[in-house]
Amino acid sequence: MDVVIFYKMKKFLAVVILIIITSCASKNIKIGEEQYNKIESVIINKSFKITSNWAYPRVNNALANLQNVNLLPFGSTVNMLDLADNPNYVTISNDSVSAYLPYFGERQISGGLYNNNAIGIEFKGKPKDYKVNKTKNGYQIEFSIRDANASTESYDVAITVFPSLSTTMNVNSSHRTSIQYKGSINNKK
Repeated sequence: MDVVIFYKMKKFLAVVILIIITSCASKNIKIGEEQYNKIESVIINKSFKITSNWAYPRVNNALANLQNVNLLPFGSTVNMLDLADNPNYVTISNDSVSAYLPYFGERQISGGLYNNNAIGIEFKGKPKDYKVNKTKNGYQIEFSIRDANASTESYDVAITVFPSLSTTMNVNSSHRTSIQYKGSINNKK
């Protein structure tokens, strides 16, 4: 009798494990042609706005000290900061790009005239070397542009736009440590 119960329990346990394994399997999410055409039209028309939800700065002692005294935004860590209470944008309109992004990191070079009121990343104007490349994951946008407040500082910006309209943006500065932002893209119209 105990042998029968043992085999039934073994069979039951095998079924439960199989269910758990199959329910945890990753699913390939297919993006429809309509969604892909939407992203393509937004990128090609050069009329969109990116709003970031998270910033990923390079960790340094100053940021670690902020975390140690609990001065980071709620839900944030030293290498992942919630931008819910920080207005930010990157707007691309025809041949012009404008942006204001909160910056968390170290300034490596003062950049000439240091403006205490301009601590974020801010640029506005016509970018140099604006390129759009279609990739298997969506679109890659790259450009270089000068800072709006310090003419000696410049940025190399690389934006990946995924078919879900989510974005990853890397900003490399000539005067600061690099930082990454994650957010979403919206059609300006």
